[in-house]
Amino acid sequence: MRRAARITATVLGLTAGGAGIEHGVFEVLQGNVTPEGLMIPSIGPPCVPELSWNQCEPAMTIIPNFLITGVLAILLGITVMVWAGFFVHRRRGGLGLILLSVSLLLLGGGIFPPVIGIIAGAVGTRIGKPLRPGGGVLSGASLRVSAGLWPWALALYVIWVLGQFAVGHFFNDWLLANGYIIIVMVLGSLLLSVLTALARDRWSSLWRMKAVKAMKAMKAMVVYDSVYGNTAQIGEAIGAALGDALGSPVHVQVVKAGDAKPEQLAGVSLLVVGSATQKFSPLAATSRFLKSIAKGGLNGVKVAAFDTRFPVSMIERIRILAFFVRIFGYAAEPIAKRLQRAGGELVLPAQAFYVGDSEGPLLEGELEKAAEWGRQIVANL
Repeated sequence: MRRAARITATVLGLTAGGAGIEHGVFEVLQGNVTPEGLMIPSIGPPCVPELSWNQCEPAMTIIPNFLITGVLAILLGITVMVWAGFFVHRRRGGLGLILLSVSLLLLGGGIFPPVIGIIAGAVGTRIGKPLRPGGGVLSGASLRVSAGLWPWALALYVIWVLGQFAVGHFFNDWLLANGYIIIVMVLGSLLLSVLTALARDRWSSLWRMKAVKAMKAMKAMVVYDSVYGNTAQIGEAIGAALGDALGSPVHVQVVKAGDAKPEQLAGVSLLVVGSATQKFSPLAATSRFLKSIAKGGLNGVKVAAFDTRFPVSMIERIRILAFFVRIFGYAAEPIAKRLQRAGGELVLPAQAFYVGDSEGPLLEGELEKAAEWGRQIVANL
């Protein structure tokens, strides 16, 4: 899905439909009157096209009646807005917006609004199209600069469309003498919005491809320490989830803290460390491993920490235990702090997994929670 293209198509469609409604309202106000020809002024007397900056908002109609034309323009304008908001991104949604905009053109919706709607529809036809590497006119620095102009170009378009009436009110004579300004501003900001949106989608696609390649080359390591095997199960579940989320050929090591050596961190891009909570702290082997990491040894490495512990409901039953827990805490937070002191960048806050007793087992759903946490780590890299 091309996000920038979708947003741009929607915004352009909404403004096209809104302007079509405005034309329709002015036509309805002219009443049950027959126009003089195919081309009509949407705004009736006392507006004089030759003396108004907007030329009384010209339109065309194949219906020889202002009232009926206005009603149809209003209905079509509403339809265009709804379609742009909810259907333009769907299959053939762009084509549908183009056909609605052509109908708006033929039934009193103005000249510029339907043209904007047609362009919005054309952008809509690109929303579901795959982005091919190396495709497109822009590349390198020009692509980066163009992508950076979105959504500011779209914002400029919206500001002008909404603000032109104030400009026309105060500078009517100046705009009359320099009528090309309106065309340049509307079409210029419109085309710039479209081009920058397409560039933004291509730039985002290239970055996603680079991120995927980097992930596939990533080396991850999960270090755990366990007494009764509960934390080991969590560590294995996290390691498996990391491998699945990062994709082959990612190398994910799952190592017990007592067997982990600082040399094994060479080339590691992601380090996850966890321990059972004992005496309000990580187990001794986990602490030794963390202390063995030199200051700055984790610079550029993403890190995360977890522990296993009793649930709060169990701890609160023993007042003295609850008191000490509030003072000294659990294992995960000290692990996270030590990883950060070594230069690691914490991906997510320290995570707790719960056991039902001192020897376990894990509470129901904790392994699934561990796998989901592993996927969240990858999502936040």
